Amino acid sequence: MNRCKLFFSMALSGMVLFSSALAQSYGDGTVLTGQDEPVKQARVEISHQDGADSQTVYTDDEGAFSFNNLYTGTSDGGRLEGITVAGSPGRMHTVVYPTPGEDDGVARLYGMNGRLVREIPVDTRDGVATASFGDDLSPGVYLYNDGNHTAKVVHTSNGPRASQSMPSFKSSSERDMYTFTITPQDGESNVLFDETVSDQNLESGYNTVDLTVVPTAFMHSVSGEGNVGGAELVFENEGEQIFQTTTDGDGTYQTGSDYLNNRTEDFNITITPPSDDYESLDTLITRNWNEGEGSTFDFNLD
Repeated sequence: MNRCKLFFSMALSGMVLFSSALAQSYGDGTVLTGQDEPVKQARVEISHQDGADSQTVYTDDEGAFSFNNLYTGTSDGGRLEGITVAGSPGRMHTVVYPTPGEDDGVARLYGMNGRLVREIPVDTRDGVATASFGDDLSPGVYLYNDGNHTAKVVHTSNGPRASQSMPSFKSSSERDMYTFTITPQDGESNVLFDETVSDQNLESGYNTVDLTVVPTAFMHSVSGEGNVGGAELVFENEGEQIFQTTTDGDGTYQTGSDYLNNRTEDFNITITPPSDDYESLDTLITRNWNEGEGSTFDFNLD
């Protein structure tokens, strides 16, 4: 085998190891109210507990969203309980994990592109393997692998150094914890709500995530048709003007949108015709927000 083929074989082997050890999570989710109403155009920020992986998505009109390419710490086949990384994020790192052997060894550090970055000596004593590194390492996310154990390492240029004391072991479920932070888009989302945070343990492969928010306000709007073009409509709620609009030439109208406190609200409507040919109209209506789709009100002036 010539040197070119040998290099290609080693690079391919590294890529296979990388892809099998660092798995990806993807899936679908929903954001609903406590009454199973879809929350539209909500911003969902997804971030790993170590701060290395993040993604921002938005819900559609059904309150649904999708996510992909989120890395878990290791694949199911390569994961062992008890591996931990001290100083991640940080500028110096110590990887510690139990091992049945007593022989020292060598681990490999890969970049996110699967390329081998360096080899790292592993010290084994009393059934515990320890590897420390970080000098002359560029900031980024790396994969530590000794052939049997894998861990993701986040290296920063000005972060803390790993503690020299023995770190407590973390479970695999902690390594795959992602935080979902949901916030409304004012004027776009059909409800307003306080920022909501939910921790989700993502597995490698497909996941489903169901999130719930508590609305503090609901988007209302009104549309309809009358028998007079050019008529002015004023909508008041609890003595405050909410909407003001004018009918088109064919008598149709559409108000803007505004957030009110309840799903169902009372509106006092005053309709003023463009001329004395018609009489004004004052009336009270009760309308539902209809999940942000708005309500309708038709009128006929005498």
